[in-house]
Amino acid sequence: MPVNENDLASFAKEDLTESIKVIHTEFSDKANDFELPHTLTRRLASIASLMIVFGLLTLAGNFSFIGEIKLTITNQVIMSKVCSTFEAFNINIFDLLVVLFLLAVSIIKLTLDTINYSRKTKKSILINCLRVMTVLLILSILTFKWNELAPHALFWGLLIFIISYSSNRKYGYTRGYSRNRLYAKKVELLYADKLLGTDTNEDKNIRLQLHELIKKSHEEIHKDIVGDYIEYGNSALKWLSTKK
Repeated sequence: MPVNENDLASFAKEDLTESIKVIHTEFSDKANDFELPHTLTRRLASIASLMIVFGLLTLAGNFSFIGEIKLTITNQVIMSKVCSTFEAFNINIFDLLVVLFLLAVSIIKLTLDTINYSRKTKKSILINCLRVMTVLLILSILTFKWNELAPHALFWGLLIFIISYSSNRKYGYTRGYSRNRLYAKKVELLYADKLLGTDTNEDKNIRLQLHELIKKSHEEIHKDIVGDYIEYGNSALKWLSTKK
């Protein structure tokens, strides 16, 4: 049975159950295509948010109880004792770790796209990599002096957040994943309706609803692609105009 997007109407003459399966597979496959970048960008943005919060709180910690906690912990630093002869370069190790980890995650993501693993396995590998990044961030907080780490954490946090959020917003990873998963669920409900119904008129009504789902899906895809690109550009221009 043809499933080409240019010939979707061709399944109208086929068995209704088969038609439902074809459309459900199409929506599910599209949701799966968006899932990895959706997961990656959202998790990176969450980790970046933690870095931003840490950086802002530390920089603001010269007063109140935050400053007292900071002084208590930073008096016991591991890195300054282990690498005391290279103290000027200590904080650069954090920058190097961030760059190397981001490169590693990018390479792993590109590799997963070419390997024939299951979607669940690919997602698990990616999430575990991001968990490692979270652990490294916590270890960095316990290792480096906070007053040195804060500006670096704030810089990388802002950079990672902007790139992750902008990529997700421009290419519609989360929106595409959520939309296609939602339509796949709607198709499953239509299939349940078919199993409950027995008369020909009900089957005809389900087929019409199936066509309406396809039509609405393609209209939303068009609006999302154009709308996301325009809104992304307008946001960037608005941000640049405020810096002048």
